[in-house]
Amino acid sequence: RVLVVDDDKLVRRFMSDSLRGLKYDVTDVENGEQALEALGREHFDLLVADFAMPGMNGAEVARAAKERQPGIKVLMVSGYADSDAVEAALGSARQLRKPFDGAELGAAIAETLASA
Repeated sequence: RVLVVDDDKLVRRFMSDSLRGLKYDVTDVENGEQALEALGREHFDLLVADFAMPGMNGAEVARAAKERQPGIKVLMVSGYADSDAVEAALGSARQLRKPFDGAELGAAIAETLASA
């Protein structure tokens, strides 16, 4: 099960549709608050979150997700050119730079799920 969080409706739909096409069971939400609600209701194997969102940013959502579901893996997507700043905020979470296509997303998901 994959939880996708992105405030951009088109990006969120693209990621969700791409993952469903790869046979993942996907829940998508538009902000951190909705993500926390979903995490309280269901178990997820993976969180895919946009780094820059209004309200809770992706790093905050990831920290909260790991508190609620310690085994969850995290893939952060970001349009920031400064990946060092994103990496510093995320710690060990994997990162995928926007723009990306469905194949790149699928590969990043597979790598993230396979990681220890």
